[in-house]
Amino acid sequence: MRKSPKEHISEAEWEVMRVVWANQPVDSKTIITILDEKLTWKPSTVKTLLKRLVDKQFLMTEKNGRGYLYHANCLEKNIIDDNIEELLSRVCDKDEAYLVQSMIKHAKLSKLDLRFLIDQLKKDIDEAPEEITCQCLPGQCTC
Repeated sequence: MRKSPKEHISEAEWEVMRVVWANQPVDSKTIITILDEKLTWKPSTVKTLLKRLVDKQFLMTEKNGRGYLYHANCLEKNIIDDNIEELLSRVCDKDEAYLVQSMIKHAKLSKLDLRFLIDQLKKDIDEAPEEITCQCLPGQCTC
């Protein structure tokens, strides 16, 4: 399994990938049925998204009678990490803390999740710099 393809994944493709990650190997009929509860997509829309994801190498296919079974070619956690790195690259280094704080504020977190974050922060505090310096081009931020 590859770390993750370097292509972008759209919101619609993400919906399909979530079904594949949770049910692999999975056929298109099952994907269509699951997504029908949330979205009003036609079967042809789902099949188009599956083809795109195969073309982008997010999915692999396996012949299954007249159809195919779909398998993820990357881990969900790797795609999440890629998306986080991409988001962080779009903001000023000084604003990354706000981004993380905002994510924590808006995320649904259990007590166990919060304890893990607290423990991680306690471990990281000794190695953290006193201040973050801006790495933006002049005119890219208000620092």
